[in-house]
Amino acid sequence: MAQRFTIGHSKRGKETAVINGFEFWKLRESSKGETTWRCLKYDALKCRARLRTAGEHVLYHSEHNHEATVATAYVRQAIHDMKQKMNETTATPASARCAVSRNLSDQVGITLNQNYILHQTVN
Repeated sequence: MAQRFTIGHSKRGKETAVINGFEFWKLRESSKGETTWRCLKYDALKCRARLRTAGEHVLYHSEHNHEATVATAYVRQAIHDMKQKMNETTATPASARCAVSRNLSDQVGITLNQNYILHQTVN
């Protein structure tokens, strides 16, 4: 069965890949159109997991040395969406948060509400 991944964004707007609750930063793109991604926890936990993709297809996904943090990746994406909504319109932080929060799962919504940094990041 083919694995699926989604494209997310870091808090600074850079693309990330999310697969099975693990988040990856883009490491490099080859001339063949393949993208190599490195685990987000490479520095913090010395995780050497890699992901290699071509378009929407996963070519390779190695093992991690830590548990997946599904909600964290989606919280990062929600914060990115809120910032983007505020830039596109004259939305206030509260209205941007409401607009984006409507489409989140319960688990992500709870994590987002617990995230005190959200207030500082969006403002």
